[in-house]
Amino acid sequence: MIVINLKNIEELILKNRNIHDFFPELKLFIEQWYLSYRIPFLRDTRRKAILDFLNGLNSSHISKLEDHFGDRIVLDKVDYKIVKDVKVPLDCDLNLAMGDFNDFSNFAPSRDENNVYICFWK
Repeated sequence: MIVINLKNIEELILKNRNIHDFFPELKLFIEQWYLSYRIPFLRDTRRKAILDFLNGLNSSHISKLEDHFGDRIVLDKVDYKIVKDVKVPLDCDLNLAMGDFNDFSNFAPSRDENNVYICFWK
């Protein structure tokens, strides 16, 4: 099993030009990465291109990579969204809805006649 994450995506995928043809819809991110890889002062653009490329990979891309590497591929995506909104009907258990958001330290609830809305943030 190969885990693809921020630490190894450059070595496994972005520096390997044979794999670039698997991702025609992500070619823009590959080109941004390549340009910023060649020009050191574009380091922030390089990081953003890597994040966008990693988050743009879907199941069809993973199956192509599995065929290429001959092994199972697992993506370790980064969740850099710090705010999540949840809509819970009043007839559901709020404890179950809030149990999925243990990573968030803050929340603010609001309510209308049918639903409870909870905004979570880190």
